[in-house]
Amino acid sequence: MADTNNTDIPYVRAMWTLANLVQEKICSPRSLDLPISITSRDRSAVVNKFRSAFRSFPATFRTWDNHSICALLLVAELLKEHPADSMKDHMYTRAKEDVMRMVELLQSNGEHDDVARTRVPVLGDYL
Repeated sequence: MADTNNTDIPYVRAMWTLANLVQEKICSPRSLDLPISITSRDRSAVVNKFRSAFRSFPATFRTWDNHSICALLLVAELLKEHPADSMKDHMYTRAKEDVMRMVELLQSNGEHDDVARTRVPVLGDYL
């Protein structure tokens, strides 16, 4: 049980960081009918903030464990909620490609991994 607590605390911190960043940089501007970024420099700054947040996540978050699947499901849910607004957006396209690539990887491992086999249809529902 102590092992679980040691990994859960960094995971919760990472999710809290991500949630705050999403609220500040995406949700708040959209709810006020403001653009997420006005210039390419603004867009780069937003992307860099997300990259910086991702790099600060614990190493186990970036592996094939449940936490990374949760993050992928969050991305997939965002893609599903805003498809019409984002069709021309480069970040939307890259995020969708990431989800599709993950589905392909899970399918290739599905022969030997029951967990991967169950995740494929769940992620496929978002595409």
